[in-house]
Amino acid sequence: MRTYPPRTTLRFDVMFTRTSDNTPADPTDVLLVVQFENDPITVYRYSLAQVQKTGVGVYYVDFTPDQEGQWRYAWQGTGDLQASTLDTIFRVFQSNLIS
Repeated sequence: MRTYPPRTTLRFDVMFTRTSDNTPADPTDVLLVVQFENDPITVYRYSLAQVQKTGVGVYYVDFTPDQEGQWRYAWQGTGDLQASTLDTIFRVFQSNLIS
């Protein structure tokens, strides 16, 4: 599990591909789902300009966690290309040297 200090901007990225030929493809909408510990889930959507696109099937969000503890995120494609990722879990710890 990766660890990061608070207020460090992280880039979460994903590439969606067709399973039939493994070529990049765009879902109708792309969602990034983020959760801090047991807090409510936050959803970022491409259709709301909260997720950025850099090429066919390639998306990212720059995310800055603001609390110490365990975080998780996952991607989901909807519509024309339905796909999702496994949860990625990471921790945020405060440095003893940097405040």
